[in-house]
Amino acid sequence: MDSIGVTSAAMLDTGNFVLSSDESAIKWASFDIPTDTIVPTQILNPLGKLSARLTQNDYSQGRFELILQGDGNLVLYQKARPMGDNYDGYWDTATTNGSQLIFNQSGYIYLSLGSGNTNRSSLTPTTQVSPREFYHRATLDFDGAFRHYTYPKKFTGGRWRQSWSVSEYVPSNICTAFGGSALGSGVCGFNSYCKLDDNQRPQCNCPPRYTYIDSNNTFNGCKQDFLQQICGTSDGFELREIPSIDWRTSDYGRFTSVTEDWCRETCLDDCFCAVAIIREGTCWLKKFPLSNGKTDPTDKGKALIKVGSSMLFNLLLISVICLANCGFRHKKQHKMRQDPPSISGMNLRSFTYKELEEATDKFKEKLGKGAFSTVYKGILELNPQSLVAVKRLESVVEGVEKEFRAEMSAIGRTNHKNLVQLLGFCDEGAHRLLVYEFMKNGSLASFLLEIQNLIGKTLNGNLGMKIMRLSDWAYDCYVENKLHLLVENDEQAKTMGRCWKGWDLNLKLELETVGFEIALELLLVIEKLVYHLVNALELEK
Repeated sequence: MDSIGVTSAAMLDTGNFVLSSDESAIKWASFDIPTDTIVPTQILNPLGKLSARLTQNDYSQGRFELILQGDGNLVLYQKARPMGDNYDGYWDTATTNGSQLIFNQSGYIYLSLGSGNTNRSSLTPTTQVSPREFYHRATLDFDGAFRHYTYPKKFTGGRWRQSWSVSEYVPSNICTAFGGSALGSGVCGFNSYCKLDDNQRPQCNCPPRYTYIDSNNTFNGCKQDFLQQICGTSDGFELREIPSIDWRTSDYGRFTSVTEDWCRETCLDDCFCAVAIIREGTCWLKKFPLSNGKTDPTDKGKALIKVGSSMLFNLLLISVICLANCGFRHKKQHKMRQDPPSISGMNLRSFTYKELEEATDKFKEKLGKGAFSTVYKGILELNPQSLVAVKRLESVVEGVEKEFRAEMSAIGRTNHKNLVQLLGFCDEGAHRLLVYEFMKNGSLASFLLEIQNLIGKTLNGNLGMKIMRLSDWAYDCYVENKLHLLVENDEQAKTMGRCWKGWDLNLKLELETVGFEIALELLLVIEKLVYHLVNALELEK
């Protein structure tokens, strides 16, 4: 500051922040470098400008600029972002001798013409509320309109709203102001159109089957919700009709003395046509991106907007739903493999594959092997005295997933003092393992497993498979704790449960063959042997 001779700073009553020297000469003033707003007593000199902010809440440099040009014309420009170049102006005073834009202390805004102060071009009404009672400001808003605002300094008993109110603005209709330049999107973004609301402020809307690019910033434009047309085909597209809408700067074709039907067919057949405008026998074809869109109640034309047909939309919707459903099912199946099964009434521990690999010393000691699985002896790390039997299902066998969950459900729900207890499981990736308490004398499950192996080695063909299924049926009886009832021919057991149904279906429907007597005799031998072993406590349930 010393280098420019500044010795003091002050905020003046006008709102001007100044830096002054010892002689009270102003070296720098905030009024000389305005941003988007000017206030009473502030002057905009030639080449001075106001720059709008980007959005209502984003104060970075926006898309519009007000500048007093060196030729004396006051002009509103749309700017190219991010470089900041000016497109064509969309409003001006059409003056050649404007010297200053003045906001005087009485609250009037005008362009001084020439060197005198009598010739002026007024930007505000001739009657204005007094600055003694109201605050004044003029702002180039983010939507491109230059507005004069007032705010009551004191409570007026409801006569005036206690908020900033617009007293004047230029241009008179910001929506229809654009259209002279083929560059830029206009007040609203590309592929949208502008309509004034009840407060005469622009409202940006999307055409049918278009949505906002950013729902938080409706001035940012719209995008299609359908696939763009492929050249060479018109199937799957239709035209939606909206009156009094146009995108004046998106033309690429114009045809006079044509009918509306001709205009429709031409647009549908042309893959470059996004919108057709039909007005008094003239057809305009519009291309993407649609720019400077607006509604004009005086416009007698109508817009024919090309969109994907309802049938195509439905097909796409069905495809999306199918893809989402497939994704959901895949995710659900993946989750079923990754997460522990949720079975009511079960209190099981979920083991990792590595834990069970270490517990069995890399599956070293084999206790038994069946068609779908192998059982290993193991010791849990948390309790070295706790021996377990780890049943590993073969992942390459079809039906393992079903067997794994069926066995968890059957054994996990069973709570009986004489039944082997299911302690936990592993459901990790392709690994399916069940962890049981270790029975020193074996279990009925392992006994039946041995029977299956014996049958598989002794009998060939269909009969052997059916006998093996009967041993599975015997295991179901064991799970329901009804094996001894069947051996004793108890009628109660024959009226309920999977056990008796298994007997009925397997024998009557499956084994009505030449080998029926052999199968029945073998089954009875198995049952009696199991029953006597259980009674003799030589085989634990």
